[in-house]
Amino acid sequence: MTDRNSRPTPTRRVVVGGAVAAAAAAVLLTETPPAFALGGSYAIAFKANTNALWWTASGDHSQGMKAGTSPAMAGNGRGGYQLAFQANTGALIVYGDDIKKNTAQGMDAASSPAIARLSDGRYVVAFQANNHDLYRWDSQYGPARLNLGMMTGTSPSIAAGPSGSYRIAFQANTGELWTYDSASGGGQDWHQGMAPFTSPSITWAGGWQMAFQANTSNLYTFGGLAKANLRLGMAPRTSPVIAQGSSGYRIAFQANTASLWHWDSQSGPKNWALGMQPGTSPAIVGLSGGGYQLAFQANTGNLWSVGDAGSPGDLKLGMDSKATSPSLAGGYGSAAAIGRYNAGILAGANRYPNNYPYGQQCLVFVEDQIRYAGGPSIHMPGAPSTYQSIWAQFATGQSWATVAPGDICQWYDGHGEHTVIITGGNSPTNATVVDSNYGYNMRVNRGSWSSRDAGFAANTYKLWRVK
Repeated sequence: MTDRNSRPTPTRRVVVGGAVAAAAAAVLLTETPPAFALGGSYAIAFKANTNALWWTASGDHSQGMKAGTSPAMAGNGRGGYQLAFQANTGALIVYGDDIKKNTAQGMDAASSPAIARLSDGRYVVAFQANNHDLYRWDSQYGPARLNLGMMTGTSPSIAAGPSGSYRIAFQANTGELWTYDSASGGGQDWHQGMAPFTSPSITWAGGWQMAFQANTSNLYTFGGLAKANLRLGMAPRTSPVIAQGSSGYRIAFQANTASLWHWDSQSGPKNWALGMQPGTSPAIVGLSGGGYQLAFQANTGNLWSVGDAGSPGDLKLGMDSKATSPSLAGGYGSAAAIGRYNAGILAGANRYPNNYPYGQQCLVFVEDQIRYAGGPSIHMPGAPSTYQSIWAQFATGQSWATVAPGDICQWYDGHGEHTVIITGGNSPTNATVVDSNYGYNMRVNRGSWSSRDAGFAANTYKLWRVK
């Protein structure tokens, strides 16, 4: 597969399985989804060219989907997944390892839902109802009309934040970018015109940050971290997607050359030189081990995946070519899906660039980020030999098998102590951290876990997750 300039002849799609009747009276909810992901770190959900819901490492689950719609997926924090999609009946279905439910909520026929797992364990689905209003479905509280009108044929995006919060971004029926905030219970008009038949994307990365195609056809990012016209042209009727990483955020999109591109808050734009199906949008996820993974419908109609977890390329799975797009989720999710405060701790630390003059010791830096996340007020006076017993009151011990971004690591060997926040990785060889006063200048620094461990006696550290 190449750029549009040397577009290949579409290949035969290789998805097999019985077609799902478009007029099926009900959606089957009997299959058991897998509890593992392709490559062990992510999974992809998509509408196959059989009109059925598929996701990687599984068979055809015979879940019929509405024409021209796409599924959404979130990690459950334990290696499994939760999906949301519009069934071929027009109803919102929530289906996965934790919940299998026909919500009986009718959706706008040309829209797709979005799903997020909150830090308190709830799932929240945002969707455009068949009355063209924005709704949310909550796994604990059920459906709610938010009394905010949406543009027909567009879809909302939802992101989890600290302390059980979430925010929804959508194109209003005025054609402008709006958000709904769970904390305030109200909407906000950002006064930014959006391109017709496009949808925004939102993530939490130390603040709410969005990506959208403006009515100029350029890619924009707006939110608490940046407000910018990125001056990158997008293909018509396509939408960007944004994801939090271990440091910063990344936006994937289909450029006006019909190629896959991304723009990174740390490193800027990149042309992947991979042709995409017209009218489709890519998916992106920040990986628990660091980096990002992307998935998209290629101009052959097949599902492709590239990124830091490996670039298998063509997965030889045929997608419905009627403007449908895949969804990505990490098996161990974002930090929000792992621990109650992990997302907020990580986001708090991400407010500070490398070499920022924080002016405090390492432990105070970590304590401050825990408070920023809405966590307990932890104060450790006295001798460092008492610190581990204090951690045990506020946190649960972790191992390298369970560690996740937003967890805490503390060393103490009788000669000194050092405290860091884990930002990625799952072993002593690949883990990354952020801290303050690594050295003696009281500045924020990011680096490898192993570089910090080298200053202490062997096995004098403990991993903690704030509870």
